[in-house]
Amino acid sequence: MPIHFTIDMAVPEDVRKVPRPPNTVVLSSKTGRYAVRQRLGCRYVPRENGKARRVPIDGPIVGHIENGAYVPLDDIAPLGDEGEVDVKDWANVALCDRLSKDILEDLRRHYSGDDALRIYIMAVLRCCYEGISDRLLRRQYEETYLTEMYPHVNLQRTAVSDFLRNLGRSCKRISDFMRGRVKTVGRDDTLVIDGTLQHDDSSVNSLSAVSRKTKLTKRQDILVMYAYNATRREPVCASVYPGNMQDARAVKSFIEDNGIDRGLIVADRGFLPSAVAEATEGRPEIRWLVPIRRGSDVIAEHDMYSFDGVLKGRRKIPCRKVRISEDRWLYSFRDPEEAVSEETEYLNTRPDGLDPDFDELRRGFGTITFMSNADLDPELVYSIYDDRWLIELMFRFRKQGQAMDDTRENSEYSVMGSDFVDFLANLMGSRMLAHMGDRGLLDNGTYGDAMGLLERLKMTRVGDGDWKVRRIALVDAEAVEKLGLVSKPTVPNGTITANGKRRGRPPGSKDKKPRKSRNASGTVESS
Repeated sequence: MPIHFTIDMAVPEDVRKVPRPPNTVVLSSKTGRYAVRQRLGCRYVPRENGKARRVPIDGPIVGHIENGAYVPLDDIAPLGDEGEVDVKDWANVALCDRLSKDILEDLRRHYSGDDALRIYIMAVLRCCYEGISDRLLRRQYEETYLTEMYPHVNLQRTAVSDFLRNLGRSCKRISDFMRGRVKTVGRDDTLVIDGTLQHDDSSVNSLSAVSRKTKLTKRQDILVMYAYNATRREPVCASVYPGNMQDARAVKSFIEDNGIDRGLIVADRGFLPSAVAEATEGRPEIRWLVPIRRGSDVIAEHDMYSFDGVLKGRRKIPCRKVRISEDRWLYSFRDPEEAVSEETEYLNTRPDGLDPDFDELRRGFGTITFMSNADLDPELVYSIYDDRWLIELMFRFRKQGQAMDDTRENSEYSVMGSDFVDFLANLMGSRMLAHMGDRGLLDNGTYGDAMGLLERLKMTRVGDGDWKVRRIALVDAEAVEKLGLVSKPTVPNGTITANGKRRGRPPGSKDKKPRKSRNASGTVESS
């Protein structure tokens, strides 16, 4: 016979008599809604006199008595329960993961399995979701298929904050990771080195400082230096410095910290050849190419505007190459179209007359001159500097495409850890951008348009608990198929003709009645 327990005589008798599951007890209540707790049994507790007393063992609450009836607890989880998301973003994170699995393997060489995976997932989310904040990482993770690909990653807000701080504190591991990537650079690879400013108004870290742009933006900044492999079209390494440090001063530390010892380094006009030469001293496998200012004495000394050759490309660019010492060469070029543009702009700013030195200035319009420690073909020099603009595109993509123009953290350690995750996200984004461009997905749209398309391709959980790709419009499926994420959509038989065109409606299939036309007088006649 089932046993019913009652532990409080304050429970009315009519409530105690309400039918309820066996081996349960009714708890008193001041609200008229009485909880019913399961009784699991008893245990014996010895007394001082040597005898034992029985102490009940309580179980969970299994229901309530209200309005004269027992109401069991619902065994169905409430909406919003953790992990219950049946439609998840798939294509964007799947493509990012497919192109970046080697990054996770590299991370595992320097971090524990759980730490490496957390860094990797945070970078994937920052890459795929523009400007996502740390507090939204966990929610976005749960709403993507990453939970099925890499389950049980702890992205709680407090856990992320503590983790980024610890990541920055262990900065030697970050340096070791960057050095490992630098070792993959080949001698013939072109490395473009440049810096970009990132807003940081923190008053508690030494990296935030007044920069060259503070007067304009009213913001303090940190300097993020990057080395970009123009040959592979992706960043190689990065480091952070105080915002008031000039690029040219940071380059020596950057090369030493990241162990750059090979490749052809290309810099912009913000770097002095002497600074680059000093930074690369003792590294014989490093070649460098640096543009010099138009007013430099060395240009006039070697008459670099007296061009004696022409590049063989589709645009005829006059050029000149001069060896000025045992290990120094000058290369100069003049773009005729750029020269006309600069001369027009110059004349528009001088409405009252020309400067006395106009003829000398005019010789420099549209020109660029390089100094290098390498004997190179002028054709190669010009194409290499064209590739230098790829890092400017990367910085623009970093700030606009991924909204990484502002720091998320305040402490110096957290900034260093967060910028490491940003570097990985930027590396992943560069690979996705190149992959989309190579497959024609950016021919008629932007990177943002392509990412929006990928977000529309989701995974849904069906009745048996399995996941399947949700159907999308045929035109979208054909675009995504170019990326290799889905197979080519199946087209019903008979809709495509032999020459590859879509078959139209058979003649007369819609117009069953005789067609009407107008005669010369305008009256309607049946045909």
